[in-house]
Amino acid sequence: MSTDLPGYCGVVLAGAIQNTMPPAGDPSIYTTHIEFLEQLCANPPSSGNVVQDPPSNLQFLSPPIVIAPLYECAETVGVRGARLNSSVNVFVDGVPVASGVIRDPDSQDFVVPPLQSGQVVWATQTFGGVTSLNSNVVEVRHYLDDYPNGLPAPTIEPQKTHECAYQIAVKHVPGANLMVVTNSGTPRFNGGRSGGYTVALGDGPFSIGDQIEVYQEMCQDESEPSAPIFALAAPSPLRAVAVDPAEVYETQELFQFSSVVEGATVHIDETSVGAIDQIFSWPTHTTHRWDFVTAFGRPFLPGDELAVTQELCVFSPTTQAIVTKSCEELNTLEVATLIAGQDYVIVSNAVPGASIRVYDSNGDEIGDGGESMILLSRQLEEGETITLVQELGVECVSDEGIEYIVNPGSAEPINQ
Repeated sequence: MSTDLPGYCGVVLAGAIQNTMPPAGDPSIYTTHIEFLEQLCANPPSSGNVVQDPPSNLQFLSPPIVIAPLYECAETVGVRGARLNSSVNVFVDGVPVASGVIRDPDSQDFVVPPLQSGQVVWATQTFGGVTSLNSNVVEVRHYLDDYPNGLPAPTIEPQKTHECAYQIAVKHVPGANLMVVTNSGTPRFNGGRSGGYTVALGDGPFSIGDQIEVYQEMCQDESEPSAPIFALAAPSPLRAVAVDPAEVYETQELFQFSSVVEGATVHIDETSVGAIDQIFSWPTHTTHRWDFVTAFGRPFLPGDELAVTQELCVFSPTTQAIVTKSCEELNTLEVATLIAGQDYVIVSNAVPGASIRVYDSNGDEIGDGGESMILLSRQLEEGETITLVQELGVECVSDEGIEYIVNPGSAEPINQ
């Protein structure tokens, strides 16, 4: 990892370590590469060479990545790294238990029967008639293996909400269910996500001074309540929503924005037809991903224009998002430092919903997956050249690739 990935090092990796890792037990079961990634975050920036007419052969479809840990009684399994629009199948002890089409390559949950300790879970993806190899295998554990003192209290994060809001965001034990309590009233049940961070509904709309706290529940055990938060007055005027990244490409299917005031509802209009969707009471100001295809029925086309506002008691100014970029203008990828032994690559700045092809020095495809983390067919070797190419769908492929040299080292692979 390098300083050309400040968002990953400073936010994503730090959050993963602090928010999803157990405080007891053997964390190496879930963090085989975390310490290695922390080490890489201190490295100097890596630099790649832009190449024209990169390889284009399709030989390998990457396995998806099953998000660990998985605990007994959980009813969701999270998958990342699959291609947008691929079909993913989730297996428990070799039996298919869930399937679906990927609409968010970065992380998507699948509902499964309640998990039991000792079961093993993996997944495959299918795209273009090709089915990948099996993903990493995750063994189900009991949460008491890692929390011997019982379920810890969850954490409301960010620790802020406002009047007129309905939802909060909660850090919790992965797979645990949540009960949101407003002003000591009746708990409102919310299913928790596999990754340990869930948007949860309270008894809104909140009023100034309302007290909100959260309990978590797993295997009929219940935690102590979180530290409470108290609803604040909504800011006025509201700031405008930020399009993030600012460029929107033809054939793009997913769209991102940020700078949402905690608890605001985001309204999305397409200027030729009017309102097409809203994101209800989004509780965090960090980047949020939205599915244009599900809302509008097709990918972005040249000239499409969105108008985005947020509402929290009052409305914000409007932010315009216009499709101005063609396939030929797909941005050059920024890639974490490559170290011998790793069987994955991490990309920081792919277009939302993009797929990444990875080629070795011989032009053979060794990776083909979705967005930020892509599993490879083998471990990387010191000194070899790796080329990455970005695409949207199957026809919008970048005219440029980016080459990186694999550095010496001994990285821990994900697939042992």
